[in-house]
Amino acid sequence: MANVRDSKELSESAREELYEVIVSHSLAISAIEISSTVIDQRGVHLANIDGMRRAVLGLQSTPEYVLTDGYAIPGMGIPSLGVWKGDQVVHTISAASIVAKVTRDRLMRQYGERYPEYGFTSHKGYSTSAHLQAMKNFGVLEIHRRSFSNVALLINN
Repeated sequence: MANVRDSKELSESAREELYEVIVSHSLAISAIEISSTVIDQRGVHLANIDGMRRAVLGLQSTPEYVLTDGYAIPGMGIPSLGVWKGDQVVHTISAASIVAKVTRDRLMRQYGERYPEYGFTSHKGYSTSAHLQAMKNFGVLEIHRRSFSNVALLINN
């Protein structure tokens, strides 16, 4: 798994290939979804911390130590360390970033099938001019994060 590195440095096809390798070689994997409602209520940072805690506690086996990307995660009852730029410097954190990105991209493709006019299969929900135009043309969906400034502007105008 020498090619495992920060998911942002990999092409979509490379992430998909590595995802399969990571899944087949991992003792346990836990990926969770954080709803747009929770992100709007808690904010991105707290929602991410809650999500990482839920993912770790959802593992089929309990790790002895947890390394996380950026921030320590309180409330796990497991020793842990937040590693600055962890997805760039720690192999296991890089693998987790690949699992998270592939899981999210697959979810966005499902949304793309459900809402084809929004173009989720191409922009994966990121703020692009095409995505913004789709929200202007077709409205804001329940999956959009209303607390994000570009979405809030559309709702409030």
